Amino acid sequence: MLRSLFDALLTVTEIDVCAALVFMWFERTRPSIPEQRRIRRGMWLDVGYVYFATVFGLFTTLLGFGKAMDAIGASQSTFVLKLHAGTAALPFVAQLAVAVVLTDFTGYWKHRVMHTSFMWPFHAVHHSSEEVDWLSNERVHPIEMLMTSIFFIVPLVLLGMPGVVIAWATQIRRFHSVYEHANLRIDYGRGHYVFVSPTFHRWHHSTDPDWVDTNFANIFAAFDWIFGTFKLPSRAPAKDTFGVPDFPRDFLGQTFRPFRDAAQRVLRT
Repeated sequence: MLRSLFDALLTVTEIDVCAALVFMWFERTRPSIPEQRRIRRGMWLDVGYVYFATVFGLFTTLLGFGKAMDAIGASQSTFVLKLHAGTAALPFVAQLAVAVVLTDFTGYWKHRVMHTSFMWPFHAVHHSSEEVDWLSNERVHPIEMLMTSIFFIVPLVLLGMPGVVIAWATQIRRFHSVYEHANLRIDYGRGHYVFVSPTFHRWHHSTDPDWVDTNFANIFAAFDWIFGTFKLPSRAPAKDTFGVPDFPRDFLGQTFRPFRDAAQRVLRT
């Protein structure tokens, strides 16, 4: 197990060092907020989340999540077997396309669930970044990590997607999520109705209550347009319009405070 953990941490380090070199260069060439610092508030906290997510994912797999997914995939019901047969008949590229579109659809609804009254305290961790850049993507509460796994992995396992397809779809989503959080001034014009850009997603992180419940999609903005949550002005968000007021800035506070806040919301209903 220690060997697996070491290998996972080493892989994450290699990937994120490469991501840092690429995205920090892009953010310097075309920034949405030019005055935003490279070494910003909360950066090291987000680095900590990178490694916590790796350790948390490994332990949840060992503690039963992986076996649960195996049990779902091994189901012998006629419906599941037909799904598996249909998936197996598709070429790899088609399987990957289906996986990416499906996970963006389920991810859209997971994101909306995280914005409900009870789940918001956990998702507020992600919105707590006061300066949003590519690394802000990594700030996610463990409860939301579990929700992400359920909404993304379960549908793909039910379809009988091969492990390599699930791995590729997961990495595509993560790369695009990192990209859309970047401090980049990139505009797609009419393409915004189809694909998510950094400008599109940065409005979702605004502290303005008129914006926080919009622009939920990760890759395909068309889902926001179809389900009535699409919103995009002609300008980019201004400086100092991000974050969650009066929210902890340390890892332990961000881990445990949401449980208290969620319980208080339940008691008030």
